[in-house]
Amino acid sequence: MRQGELLGLKWDDVNLNTRLISVNQALKKPGWNPKFGEPKTPKSRRLVRIPEYVMPVFEKLRARYEEECGSYVVDRGLVFCTKSGNPVAKTDIDRRLKKLLDRAGISRIRFHDLRHSNATWLLLQGVDVRTVQEHLGHADPTTTYQIYSHVLAALSKEPAKTFDSIIASVNRDFR
Repeated sequence: MRQGELLGLKWDDVNLNTRLISVNQALKKPGWNPKFGEPKTPKSRRLVRIPEYVMPVFEKLRARYEEECGSYVVDRGLVFCTKSGNPVAKTDIDRRLKKLLDRAGISRIRFHDLRHSNATWLLLQGVDVRTVQEHLGHADPTTTYQIYSHVLAALSKEPAKTFDSIIASVNRDFR
């Protein structure tokens, strides 16, 4: 999900039983008087499956929300919020990501790069472009093709390699 989609995510849009998130809004303007709006494109309104390994994080966040929401200055029903009930600041996320990456010994990247990494890994695992496009909420597959053309070009070598090995196997059998 895009950072704004995560920061605008409400508990009403998270179903922990089905492990599905419904992307319905995004944070447009952070701060004490935040503004929320439509996701980036109509295709950005989508269902996103919560990976199994992420479920304990959502369960912990939900328990914390249920415990603390009465103490919020304003309860917006946000998944990622401060003790006041406002959306978490992007700078806080950037700072925490930097600490995590440093602790893990990984080169620093931007939050948005996590989205690109996810898409790249999906494509390298053979997930088709249309599925990745829908997963990312791109308006159409052309956007996905353009952004990830370098990955797709590398993958285009695989069919040739596979066919070469088939032909080599057939040639061995007929010798």
